[in-house]
Amino acid sequence: MEIRLADVRRRVVSGILLFIFLLAGLAAAPLASASGAPLDVTGYKMAGDAVHTRVVMNFDRAQPEPPHHRWRFDSGFSCDQ
Repeated sequence: MEIRLADVRRRVVSGILLFIFLLAGLAAAPLASASGAPLDVTGYKMAGDAVHTRVVMNFDRAQPEPPHHRWRFDSGFSCDQ
């Protein structure tokens, strides 16, 4: 059985990347809980047809600031409010 240098390099690089992603995940864990309690959806309504659908969701409390609606779709349609 012969151990090639390319196999050793691949395992070393894979181990280093795994370690970096593990550290990044552990570092980001406190940020997820810092935002407070998650919003709960109390109800929703769906309206539309086969082409256009609208979904309205009601949450258990108001957001501290209104969301910024600026979307750019792949089709070139943009929605700026």
